[in-house]
Amino acid sequence: MPPENYSFLDVAVLDAVRQRFAAGDALAILSADLEQVIWANGPGAAVFGYPDIEAIIGASARLPLVARRQIMATSGFPDIGSDRAVTVRLATGMV
Repeated sequence: MPPENYSFLDVAVLDAVRQRFAAGDALAILSADLEQVIWANGPGAAVFGYPDIEAIIGASARLPLVARRQIMATSGFPDIGSDRAVTVRLATGMV
């Protein structure tokens, strides 16, 4: 389980999440060490190979090593800030 429980409303109202969530984009918020999924929507769960949001929240992100390295190489990691987007290419079928 994540260190804290974040409800749908706690996360979906955040400026950085709201528009993308409303657009139906796949979203997943990971812990600072990139090991655990703190919150995700349905499409985000599917990207990580989980059947639904109940299965992914608190579970392992299962990010490939190359993706973790790519994120960790971002300037300022883990304090990247909320004004910068980080894009990582993930192949489907990560499980």
